[in-house]
Formats: sequence, structure tokens, C-alpha cells
Amino acid sequence: MRSARRRVAVTGAVIGVVIVSLAMLLARASSGTTLHAPPADFTPVAFVYEPIIFRDYAPSTATPTNTPTPTATPTSTPTPIPTHARLYLCCFDLIDETCSECWGFYSLYPDASWDWQSAELPMDIDGTTYEFGIAASSGSSTVFEVELFLMQEEELFLASTSFTANSPQAERYVRVVQGIDPAVAIDQDRLMVRISNVAGVSGQIYLGDPDRAEAGGSYVEFPQSR
Repeated sequence: MRSARRRVAVTGAVIGVVIVSLAMLLARASSGTTLHAPPADFTPVAFVYEPIIFRDYAPSTATPTNTPTPTATPTSTPTPIPTHARLYLCCFDLIDETCSECWGFYSLYPDASWDWQSAELPMDIDGTTYEFGIAASSGSSTVFEVELFLMQEEELFLASTSFTANSPQAERYVRVVQGIDPAVAIDQDRLMVRISNVAGVSGQIYLGDPDRAEAGGSYVEFPQSR
């Protein structure tokens, strides 16, 4: 009986101590700083951490300045400027003449040819561009072929072209072609122009003084050094 009363007394004393301790804790909490509870929507993913990126962290390095090295300007050798010499087909073998007191025409039948030669060339041929300006006419249609040769020990072919005359009135047919650049023996070699009727009916070739010949007459141009 006594032991039972003693246990009740001890238990009551323990409970009392606990109550007093709780009261003291509550009193301290009420007199100190109020604790704030975390937000109700706090979740482990509420904060996102991004990596910090350092830009231009490394010290800039001065870019070396390249000093241009002067280069010598090459001295160019002047190149002769080619020009063209016009040679009219005259009644005589005259070169660089106006064919004064000379004009007319030459008839060419089918398969026929006509050769005309210049005097000796006093200049060199320097280039490959040739021009033919042949004044011609035809009662219907005539195909003419024009060939240019350098007369040395043998005929040296230089250039050629062809055209079709289909008018009874004289017209000049101009053609620019590429040929060869020959070695000319000055004051020895001659030029020869050969005009052939290669198809069609008979036709006429006009030559002589360009101020009087039909359609200004016929000519050839060849390149020479100025």
C-alpha cells in the first residue's frame, strides 16, 4: 500500500516538472523573436540555380600590328600598240594609195577566181586580226570566198572569209576574222587577195578609188606595229 502511494507521488512529481518546463519554454518563445514558418508552397524545386558564366575573364592580349613590307613596282616594258593598215584593191599594184583615177568592176563567173597583188610591203604584219571589206553585187545570189596570202617563195595562207551577195546594187560586205602572224621580209614580200565565185550565178566585184567606186570599193586590212 505504501509502495503504491510512493509510485503515484513520483509520477505526479514528474508530470509537474514536465508541465513547468513546457510553461517556461512557452514563456521564452513568446518573449523572443517570432519564428516564421516556411511558405506553404515550398517545394524542393522552388529554387533554380544557373551556372555562373564569366565573360571576357581572360585579360585581353594586344593584337600585334603588322607593318607592311614595301614591294618594288616592276617596271613594265612598253608593248607596241598594233594598228591596221588598209589596202584598197586598185587597178594597179599600189599600196597606201587612194587608187585615184582608177575605179571599175570585175565580173566573176561560177567557179572563176580573180587574183590581185600588192606592191612590196614596206612594213611588218604584227597581229592576227584581219578585216575584209569587199564591194559586190549579184543578179540573184552569189557566194564569194576571199583568201589572203603572203607571197614569199611560196604562197603563205593568212586568213579567209566568205559572204553571199544577193542584191543587184553594189554593197560592201565587211568581215573581221582571225588569221596568223607571219614573218614578213620588208620590201620583198607581197600580199595577194584571191576572190572566187564558189556558188550561185555570176557576180561583180567593185574596186578602185573609194570616192568613186561602187559602194566605196574593196579593201583588206592587216595588223601592223605603230
